[in-house]
Amino acid sequence: SKDGCGECTGIDTVDIGLVNNPVTLIDPKKGLDLSWQDPQFVIRPKIMEGRGTANLQFKINQYDIDLALGHNREEMEKMTNTLRPILDDTLATLKRLAITGLASADGSLALNTRLARNRAASARAWLVEHLKGTRTALSPRMITADSRPEGWMPVVAAMAADGNPDSVKVKAILEKYADSNDDVQESHIRQLDCWTDIREKYLQKDRKVEYVYNYTIRSFTTDAELLAMYDKRPDAFNEEELLRVATLAEGDDRKMEVYQTITHYFPQSQVAANNTAVLYLRQDRPEEARKVLERVKDFSPEMLNTMAATYVYRDDYERAVELLQDVQLPE
Repeated sequence: SKDGCGECTGIDTVDIGLVNNPVTLIDPKKGLDLSWQDPQFVIRPKIMEGRGTANLQFKINQYDIDLALGHNREEMEKMTNTLRPILDDTLATLKRLAITGLASADGSLALNTRLARNRAASARAWLVEHLKGTRTALSPRMITADSRPEGWMPVVAAMAADGNPDSVKVKAILEKYADSNDDVQESHIRQLDCWTDIREKYLQKDRKVEYVYNYTIRSFTTDAELLAMYDKRPDAFNEEELLRVATLAEGDDRKMEVYQTITHYFPQSQVAANNTAVLYLRQDRPEEARKVLERVKDFSPEMLNTMAATYVYRDDYERAVELLQDVQLPE
């Protein structure tokens, strides 16, 4: 009862855990209880996110993308090559692409903000034009173009990396006027004796354009679809789907192959590590089992139990008992 009155009004239920129902396997060679896990299959939306940065050069106070300047061509092609596979993928749907131009700290903040936004819009137009041939055409409606101040911290970082002691003075100004905008900070930085050195050596020529994209991958829901798609597109699976394929796989060799695929895409999968180690123990290969478990940072009780078994296999009972002292396996 949420209100504590003792009456049946305001009843609430909160999920506090998920039971994976581990299956106990008896190892005939050592008489060990090995905790095999077949977790419950839960269908979850597969929402992916990626991000990148294009370092572009522009003519002064201009926002059109000139491919002849700097590495503009390579930077823009890198953006298209990042997005093209998603737009061509029959299992993927692009949901959002946000492009943000970073306004230079040097000069008027208002002017630089408008320039940065227009440069982001130019990148948007360039992408729409150069991704016309994809399966899903990229439209301007799918992309937002905005800007934000870059600030003076990149200048401080460049000065510090160069070993310039005046970086301390610039950093002190930024801390003192942290609540002010770039224009206020710049007015004080320009009064430093090192301003000429800052302008000539540390103000960046490139203008950064950042992009963030979100897309979904189609979920696989039936056992038949999971098995069929696994052989075609294992990269399109999430961990839960791959674990279900491992449960459906027939024979230890096939299960081992699926678990190795899982650890390739999800290196910290506790279930995959535990079950792979159990399979190695079945083959009397405790050293391989231990190496698989050691690659995972956080140990579940089942993994600790299996790790202890690897020590029993080499008759190190003291270490095995030490591992299991505070472990309580689910019933």
